[in-house]
Amino acid sequence: MATTTSIIVLLKFFATRQKNAVVDYRDFCEYLKKYSEHHIEEQPVLSVYLEDPVPALQTELEKLVDTRQIVMTSLHGDKTGILVIPYYIERFSERYKDIAVNPSLPFPNEADLPKGTPKEIVTRENAAEIIGRLLQHQEINDKTLYGLTLPHNAPSILLPSNVSVVTLIEVQ
Repeated sequence: MATTTSIIVLLKFFATRQKNAVVDYRDFCEYLKKYSEHHIEEQPVLSVYLEDPVPALQTELEKLVDTRQIVMTSLHGDKTGILVIPYYIERFSERYKDIAVNPSLPFPNEADLPKGTPKEIVTRENAAEIIGRLLQHQEINDKTLYGLTLPHNAPSILLPSNVSVVTLIEVQ
C-alpha cells in the first residue's frame, strides 16, 4: 500500500465528512491516529501513525504539497489547515453532471470557489491549448483543477481532471 495514496484518500474522506475543503491539521492528526489504531491489522504500514502521527504525516503532506494535491494554510489563531484540492474536484465534477441534465446551468468558474481560497489550487491554461492537448491524451484522475482561460477577459471555466474534456465539449 502506498502511504501517500492513503493519506490523500483519508484527507478527501475527512474533508467530505466535514463538508469543507479545509481541514484542521490537529483534527486530522487525531483522526489519522484513531483510523490507524482501528485498521492496523489490515494495513501494518499505518503503525507509523500510532504514537505520534505528526512526523510521518508531515513527510506525506510535503509530498502532497509538491504534487499540488493539497495546500497548507493558516487558519484563525495559530491553527494550520490543509486545503484538500480533490474535494473541489469532486464538487465541480458534480456540477458537470448537473449541466449534462440541465444545459442552461453555467459552467463553474473561479468565482465559484469560496472566498479566501488560494488561487494556486487552479492550474490556469489557455482554453484552446489545453482542450487540444487533453483531446489527444487525458488521464482521468482527481489531481488537478484546470482553469481554462478564455479570450476577452471572460471568467475562466473550471474543469476538474476527473471530467473528460469531451464532456465539456458535448455539454456546451
